[in-house]
Amino acid sequence: MSLRGRRVALTGSLPGTTRQEFKDLVAEAGGEYVSRLDASTDVLVTGDSPLPSKVESARGSGVDVVAWSTLRARLDGVVDEDVPLADGPVAGPPTVEVTDEHVRVLDLVLPRVAPGPLTPSREAFGDYVLDAPTLGLLRGIGRAVSLRQPCLIEGDTSTSKTSSVRYLASLVGAEVVRLNLNGQTDTGELVGRYVPDGAGWRFAEGLVPQAMRNGWWVVLDEVNLAEPAVLERLNPCLERVPELVLTEGPGTRFGPGGDVAVHPSFRVLATMNPAEYAGRSVLSEAWRDRFTSHLVARPAGELEYRQLVHHALTGEHPPLEQGAVRWSPAALAGTGDERLGADGLDELLYRLAPLFAGLDEMTRVVAGKAAPLGVERRERYVFSRRGLLGILDAVATLSRFDPLAGRVITAADDPPAAVGEAVRSALVDRMRGEEDRDRVRVLLESLGL
Repeated sequence: MSLRGRRVALTGSLPGTTRQEFKDLVAEAGGEYVSRLDASTDVLVTGDSPLPSKVESARGSGVDVVAWSTLRARLDGVVDEDVPLADGPVAGPPTVEVTDEHVRVLDLVLPRVAPGPLTPSREAFGDYVLDAPTLGLLRGIGRAVSLRQPCLIEGDTSTSKTSSVRYLASLVGAEVVRLNLNGQTDTGELVGRYVPDGAGWRFAEGLVPQAMRNGWWVVLDEVNLAEPAVLERLNPCLERVPELVLTEGPGTRFGPGGDVAVHPSFRVLATMNPAEYAGRSVLSEAWRDRFTSHLVARPAGELEYRQLVHHALTGEHPPLEQGAVRWSPAALAGTGDERLGADGLDELLYRLAPLFAGLDEMTRVVAGKAAPLGVERRERYVFSRRGLLGILDAVATLSRFDPLAGRVITAADDPPAAVGEAVRSALVDRMRGEEDRDRVRVLLESLGL
């Protein structure tokens, strides 16, 4: 395939090559660079981290999809002109693979250990979808765990922050304890306090020193809801070599040369919402810097919502394209909900993806303009995977009595009515003002819901 006379678009980044250099290379090869993928595009070149939605759209439109590494080899003369270019990335192994000895998340390999009483059950993650943002987060958490680095995960609500930690722990066999922090949390909840013991008192260690003894992962949820002075108490646990002295109790020393050796599997992971959320504190940069690994959980977009619906219907995880590699779907056990597979129902459920993406866009400030939805609210509405799963649960589970037919009906009997009722209950009824309800209704009508 030659670029001569063809219109060429790009998705993803090109390490070591600027976009202008890419344009020049395309022009030298006789092609024309176009900034947008549309009906006139002939070739889509994929670099690192391409947009899956753009690649999917290109394939569906018959556009040739070519990996940048392959195209560059042709342009540099490494590959002869008569050798055809590959159509997109090379098929690769599954995104996630679990064996008796190890767990692999993309290219990162982690050893497995025997699970304990506090290891999360894999059965609890039937709705967990291994989409691109989630895989990136899983890999980042796994990297931090491998390097024994404290890990801070920041992101909007329902961006799989805590669930990703617990899911990875369920795969590798790690034991996890979770502390939900708030403005009333004190140091006693973290490191321990004296409690009644018959006629006297005894010191009860908190979850943090217990985790240091036993090698648990500690998840500090919503750290920016807690008072900074409380968080500072954990500073010694966040050092390269964790330490802790229980000055609140008997003075037990954890760490090198102390009374208790810190278990090598001990890890600290923390989650937080953005500072603009109501009631959140602004964490000092000095405290943030103690977390050597700092990850940002990306919210779902239309593609991820569609993949969630597909997973609910089929139990299948999506593939992932990264540069020249197309990772195949993870072959982990999963089954779709047959109650959602009725004729005509699945097509309606897939419309929930653009619905949630549209609602999320309507709540965000763009170019300084006020968000059209929730203008009078102090905190914006949140639309997330959690809400979409709630609608899917309602469609699959609820039965209704039809007074005209005189019988009980399910979603299979009347798909539009079932989806409509679930959407109205979950989305329209939660709107505070009539103007917001009208805006949501307009979006629903535009999508045939």
